[in-house]
Amino acid sequence: MSKLIRSNALSGKTIVAFGDSLTNFCGNSYASHIAEDLGVTVINAGVGGNNTYRARDRFEADVLAHKPDLVIIGFAGNDQAVRRDDRKSIVPIEEFRANLLYFLESVRAQGGDVIFFTVTPTMPERYTPWEYNIHYIYEDGKVLDRYCDCIRDLAIEFGCGLVDIHREYDLITLDDYMLGDINKNGNIDSMDYLYLKRAFFKQYVIE
Repeated sequence: MSKLIRSNALSGKTIVAFGDSLTNFCGNSYASHIAEDLGVTVINAGVGGNNTYRARDRFEADVLAHKPDLVIIGFAGNDQAVRRDDRKSIVPIEEFRANLLYFLESVRAQGGDVIFFTVTPTMPERYTPWEYNIHYIYEDGKVLDRYCDCIRDLAIEFGCGLVDIHREYDLITLDDYMLGDINKNGNIDSMDYLYLKRAFFKQYVIE
């Protein structure tokens, strides 16, 4: 398990948050919350719409160039999305795993460590099936479930950190998800970051 999981061990370290729109979300990202609450600098290297193919192309410049002590990695939603023409995921699960392993091994080769997180489930109300010829909730979300299982298995196999945000959502109801000020201001996405931050702190920060 990471030596950087305690808040006092994070002081002065270089932390990179690497992912897609769940990481990128400007102004209210989990990266900004963690930075503020721990008093550390977190470089936000999230790019909306990214899958691990595209992320791999920018990995050296956006992550390794910073020589990070800790990288928080979250992908899957855009990788598992199914194309209309062939009913296959944009990034096959075997290549998804290979890309995550490349990220992990590259960071560790520089002396850093990795925490993976599983992504939030996609709400049916937020997407139109086959819009832009892509389906994000194919097989009622079972495709995404398999990609999250892949992340869990990889984290266990290689002994790195895991924030299982996908499982956190399994523990709440749709009504819980839609309640509160977050729903009133129309920014349901904010709940993603609150849950991710909560899960991160519960597992990796000792008060």
